[in-house]
Amino acid sequence: MGEEWLKIDRRENGSVLVIPWRVRGDQLASYCAIPFALLLVYLAVTSSFFQPIHRSLMGGFAVIIAYFVVTQLINATRITVSDGNLRVEHGPLPWRSPVELPVDQIRTLGVDRPSKRLLLRTSQGEELFLIESVPSGLADKLDAAIKDELGVG
Repeated sequence: MGEEWLKIDRRENGSVLVIPWRVRGDQLASYCAIPFALLLVYLAVTSSFFQPIHRSLMGGFAVIIAYFVVTQLINATRITVSDGNLRVEHGPLPWRSPVELPVDQIRTLGVDRPSKRLLLRTSQGEELFLIESVPSGLADKLDAAIKDELGVG
């Protein structure tokens, strides 16, 4: 599991850590949401019990749930250090805005064990959560990869 959870792409100007979302802890929630979204669509299309506004809302929620499921299955987080900057981006589907900081402004970067999040602390005291739900068994591997491959931490 460790190999599929954390991929290291070595390039000329540095390494890129790629963390696929589909193997994180919230994958089960994605699969449980599929039947619920299908039920909402079914009720919105076939039920005359609900008013049109309610059917529209149910269809909208089904779309939101479907987007959540698809992002959990195909998105990945990429952590890159190049030209003295650390860049964290999520994709290919839009999620959160990318984070880019000069490496010299980073005080610490590592997995916060109690919250299971990848936490970045700047020298100004700002805290940024970069990745949610890091599996506890792989936190050490991620910390080591950040330090060894990216030279940050």
